[in-house]
Amino acid sequence: MPRPKLLLALLPLALLLGAPAPVAASLEHLPEAHPYRAVLLRHKALPEETRDRIEALHHTDAPLRPEDAAHIIALAAEVRAAARQNGHASVEWPMLHNPSLPDNPFANLIVGMEESFALIRQLRNAAERLPAAEAAPVYAALLRFGRDHRNGPVTMNYLLWATTEQLCARGVCARLAEFSPEELRLLDEAWADLPPAQSAAEAMLRETEDFIRPFMRDKILPFLLARQAAASSSVTDDEPPPDAPPSLARDFRLSGLVDYGDGERRIHLESRHDRTTIALREGGPAQLGVRLVSIDFETRRALLRRGDQDAIVELESRTIIDRAPISDEELLTALGMVSDTEAARLTLDQLSAMFASWPGSPDSFAEHLGNLHAAQLRTFLADAELPPRPPGEERVHEVHLIHDFTHFFEQTTRRFRAAEIATTAAPAALRHRLRELGHDAPTPPFDPAAPEADTPFVIETTPAGHRVLRSSYQFNHATPLTFPLERL
Repeated sequence: MPRPKLLLALLPLALLLGAPAPVAASLEHLPEAHPYRAVLLRHKALPEETRDRIEALHHTDAPLRPEDAAHIIALAAEVRAAARQNGHASVEWPMLHNPSLPDNPFANLIVGMEESFALIRQLRNAAERLPAAEAAPVYAALLRFGRDHRNGPVTMNYLLWATTEQLCARGVCARLAEFSPEELRLLDEAWADLPPAQSAAEAMLRETEDFIRPFMRDKILPFLLARQAAASSSVTDDEPPPDAPPSLARDFRLSGLVDYGDGERRIHLESRHDRTTIALREGGPAQLGVRLVSIDFETRRALLRRGDQDAIVELESRTIIDRAPISDEELLTALGMVSDTEAARLTLDQLSAMFASWPGSPDSFAEHLGNLHAAQLRTFLADAELPPRPPGEERVHEVHLIHDFTHFFEQTTRRFRAAEIATTAAPAALRHRLRELGHDAPTPPFDPAAPEADTPFVIETTPAGHRVLRSSYQFNHATPLTFPLERL
């Protein structure tokens, strides 16, 4: 049976620019000296109907109104002015903890993120409608604003940059033939003057250090210690006190287990009170009120249930461990989740088994989980340099918690790599175009994904008759990364 997926209360890394903006802290929390504070406040102060009209442009054929174009051109100019004044200094985006969720370590609010998403969407929407002469400086502003998010505190900032860089590259390439030589140079200089930024590895692994390791240490570890303590007295030779709660571990012992094949697996339990024996089939009916919920011969564990009582059967040691009764709220809080308590229980069961057999100290177990998280991210970063895996062959980490915390990075790292290629693909297209027009231009950047050094991007005509710039990189299976050089 497939394990239910956790819905973790992490930042929504899969958020696209066309989707609703995430919750973020008020712009009032941006420092007065923040280079983009004024422009974000000005954008937020636009009339709601103006923002709504510009927001809707991406989904309709409506023209850009002259008064809306004037707002966008002014905002773009203010972005570029703020960037010039800031130079190449790193732009910091503060982060606040959501006071309404004090126990959730992932409930952080990135100051300015909501308004930044909105501004980027609207600059993009307007640039698609503006004449080339007015669109070029808007693209330049959009490009720089996105780049100044790349050093943000979480991978959401990095994803915002990656998406913005792709939008700029594709928007500029699609209108390549519309730009004058002066506009082509303006855009080429905009790419050349971008400030340096952290790599995808630095952004992702910083999040491991800042969030995941503290989460393992401060949330998961105390929970596992408490769970272990609650279960440690499950079986004793002493008579339980009269008011002791019901206990599967005190009532039964494991007497045998059989795998009949064809999916039929049974365990045999013997009553500690009268030696009555019952044989339980996985998913079958209850006997003496006890059901065998699941059995896994790989992990050598089974789950019993009697009413609202659960117990884990360790098949290797033939011991039964009562599962500490915990509320759904406690489960969700322990895992930073917002739903699906059954997935939480399965995840915590696996962690409890790992913790029980861990040879080192409790603190070293929490450190081990953080190391697993970082190692899986490094694996995805390395995979992103290679052709994609065929559909259905995605990586699945054997530790459920690590898988649930990292699986979305398998595609996200490829998105980051594609954005890094876009950073060189767009200037290559711009310089090719300048040379086509008979103007001097620097050597176009080479394709960073090509197997051999100093290999140029390929400009070709598709079977459908469209000109594209092609990289050797494959974002999707068997499909090279291309940038159309005309509007489609």
